[in-house]
Amino acid sequence: MIIKKDFEIVKAKVERKFLALKAKKESSDEECLTFKSEDEEYAMAVRDFKKFFKSRDVATQIILLENVQNHIKISTKELLSKVLGTIVVKKMMRRRLGHANMRLIQSLASKELVRNLHKPKSDQHFCDACKIGKQAHASHKAKSIVSTTRCLELLHADLFDPSAIRSYGGNHYTFVIVDDYSRYTWTRFLKEKIKAFDQFKIFSKKIQNQLGCTIVSLRTDHGRKFDNEVQFGEFCNANGITHNFSAPCTLQSNGVVERKNRTL
Repeated sequence: MIIKKDFEIVKAKVERKFLALKAKKESSDEECLTFKSEDEEYAMAVRDFKKFFKSRDVATQIILLENVQNHIKISTKELLSKVLGTIVVKKMMRRRLGHANMRLIQSLASKELVRNLHKPKSDQHFCDACKIGKQAHASHKAKSIVSTTRCLELLHADLFDPSAIRSYGGNHYTFVIVDDYSRYTWTRFLKEKIKAFDQFKIFSKKIQNQLGCTIVSLRTDHGRKFDNEVQFGEFCNANGITHNFSAPCTLQSNGVVERKNRTL
């Protein structure tokens, strides 16, 4: 199908370009007229039919493009596949580089350290995984008052997920305790999750003797290592410690230690 209106517009543009080239040739006495390469022809077609693509079904129409000497039929489906193929290649190269940042990709491309890697002009070809991975929740409004009046009045505790690399001692869990008043942080490295209770028992005795004050409250999430009556429940009841829990599936309720986990 040939769209006459769009064909006339393109034909007029090509004629103007041809006349300009012809005048330049006559003035400079050039022997021949240099034609555009195939890639340049594609780029010109995309530019000329930018609005045409937006308003019509490009998969079913054929455009008649006038060249200097003859007529060339170009399928817009093939043209669009070439343009989209370039974008796919850029995304594929980004995945192969491990979703590297744009600064690194530009550096590699400018130094020609990676074959067939073109220097990106902007971040418009960021993949969805990179966009999601770089997103973060907005910060909650900071408290204007301090809830505690002394050290050990409230402790926040949490357990890291296992790290990919074990330590020399075979530990790959991290038990984090944060004091609400001073924001002082203690860390204990564990081989297993069940060791968190034993470490807290040892820690509570030592820190209370060192500071000369007692622990009043402990705040944790609902993980099985904390929310159990056999270990933490009996210990807190025996020592007069109030064990508070954050809301389920809401990290903001235990935000003090969660932010500390992110820092660590």
